[in-house]
Amino acid sequence: MRTGGRLDRAARVLRPAFTGVVLAALVWQLWVRRDELAVALDRISPGRLVLAALIVTVGLLPGLEGWRQLMAGLGVALSRTEAGRLYFLSSLAKYLPGGAWPIVAQAGLGLSPTLAASGFVGVALLSVLAGLVVGCAAVPQLVAEDPLWWFLPLVAAIGLAALTPPTRRAARAVAGRIRYRLSRRRTLPTAPDGPAVARTLAWLVLAWAVTGLHVAVLAGAFGPVSPAAAVGGFALAAAAGLVFFVVPGGLGARELVLGFALLPVLSVTEAVTVVTVSRFLITVGDVVAAVVAVGLHRRSQPARQLPAVQRQT
Repeated sequence: MRTGGRLDRAARVLRPAFTGVVLAALVWQLWVRRDELAVALDRISPGRLVLAALIVTVGLLPGLEGWRQLMAGLGVALSRTEAGRLYFLSSLAKYLPGGAWPIVAQAGLGLSPTLAASGFVGVALLSVLAGLVVGCAAVPQLVAEDPLWWFLPLVAAIGLAALTPPTRRAARAVAGRIRYRLSRRRTLPTAPDGPAVARTLAWLVLAWAVTGLHVAVLAGAFGPVSPAAAVGGFALAAAAGLVFFVVPGGLGARELVLGFALLPVLSVTEAVTVVTVSRFLITVGDVVAAVVAVGLHRRSQPARQLPAVQRQT
């Protein structure tokens, strides 16, 4: 009990400090690119900016539901207000250097570290796969620039094949043996079943498909752009940002891939403009979603205590 009290006191002290660091990182990222952002915003009409911002905001909701379904597969049933608070608040931690801060944030918000890590890694891997699947929509345009892009559907197919029952059983057996050797415990946390993984992947595919439409809206300011190419390019860029998780919010990797996908139809200056405004809108969308999620959670009934351990098999 005494140890738990010390941990609670430490959490009360560290939580505001962690929040301050995250907010400072967000402000810094926008500040260092303020001149570039001002020029970019001046080239796109307010109507397009508002529509793109709405699309980005709506596109966050399927991502939340995908994470919620994965957590349900891990044995944790979360209401949408609880899930929104955990998911959107912890998502802000991705703007810190390093890849594990969302896990730390969720642990600080009441989720056990084991569950936080399992959910974060699982949804990140499935998000990359979803990005590859949606990214196939841009293949015809990309292949026209470089035939090597035909490898993308093959990679996506391999990723989907990895979710088949035999492969999943083998991976679960290996992971279980590793966890057992590391923890020396006889009981192991449950793993999400096939239907939970499928539901999660479906929601994440929808999330990338919807969110990617904002690129089509922004790029449309400079001429006709294929929605499929814009959505597919954004999905590939988002997947690249997740792969390069050590940089804040995939900064650099996402912009590079999205810019490359837009170059066949836009000039370099136009592509840079779209990429810059896209980054700005997604950052603002993350902040707004976190604020709204906290407000909705506070207005709801007092949340039940989150489980400290995973359901045991």
